[in-house]
Amino acid sequence: MTFAAQNDARAKAIGSKFKADLLGFGDLKSVANTKLPGSIVALAATGEWLIAVDGRNCQVLFAKSDVELAKLVATAGGTGWQPVPDRAYPRWLDCFDNAGTGVWWSGGGSGAQIPQDFEWARARNFTLTEFPPTEGRYIAPGVIDTSITDWFGTMAAKYDLAYRSLLWGHKPEWAWNRTPLPYLKPVDYAAPQSRPYFARWSVYDSPEPVAVTARYSGDFRRRFSESVASDPNYIGGHALGEVPDAGVAELAAVGNSPGVKELWHSYLSKSLGFDLQSVSLRHTGKPDSYKTWSDVPIAGPETFLGLDSHTVRLNARGTAIRIATKRESTANGSRR
Repeated sequence: MTFAAQNDARAKAIGSKFKADLLGFGDLKSVANTKLPGSIVALAATGEWLIAVDGRNCQVLFAKSDVELAKLVATAGGTGWQPVPDRAYPRWLDCFDNAGTGVWWSGGGSGAQIPQDFEWARARNFTLTEFPPTEGRYIAPGVIDTSITDWFGTMAAKYDLAYRSLLWGHKPEWAWNRTPLPYLKPVDYAAPQSRPYFARWSVYDSPEPVAVTARYSGDFRRRFSESVASDPNYIGGHALGEVPDAGVAELAAVGNSPGVKELWHSYLSKSLGFDLQSVSLRHTGKPDSYKTWSDVPIAGPETFLGLDSHTVRLNARGTAIRIATKRESTANGSRR
């Protein structure tokens, strides 16, 4: 079998990758000190592969023994072929095979052991997936903190490990403050979201592009990619978004925000062309349930789960936080 490459270097890369892929199965072994003009990989009781470089071509032969391989080499005129070098290809080519099995290092808040975790991964030929970085490392417009990834890259080089990065959202709070969101309006003595940490996923910190902060996300990703582009052990960013963190419950957490309700009512009336009676009929089955637009709620978990007024709710998720005034606290005998 002949792989025709663009040049000699590409031919070496092809042969080197082919050999690495064979050895990646585990049962196949390199055979040294043969008189054949190439690199030999053998599988016991099965046969041997010869991988060789022939100028701009990568040659691959298979036979059941050295003797039969030698005959094939002679027939192909391969006496001048050369063995393929190890690791003569970019490591990211291993992303979906030899480096396909990865471990989320220190994921989910689990403990990390240094250097044992790196030694463990090297012994098993596993890749590690770095955690973070997050967009929170974009500390100011045009400024990114790469210190964690720089350290991780140094450890990967020391232990000869391929590694990835989980590119989380978690935008820095300054991005929100720099460009206030028009649909977040204050409410006297109350927080507009019951779970501020998770509510941010539905308003400005979604893994999906958000118009208000998209330019910061794009700049972060570009600068991060540039920072690891020359690292031979870096094989890719693992972009992700945990769907439950931007689900119905989180959307419900901002459902009582005045600005969000205004957008929802505008969408119903102007974009869909519904009047109040039409909305009432669709939401409740009765045309006169809502007297004003302010009565129209945003769909929440109850809407999709079939919960009603007879349902007993045992958790406080989605319940508005009430911040008592000093006068109310004194009247109730509370010190806080």
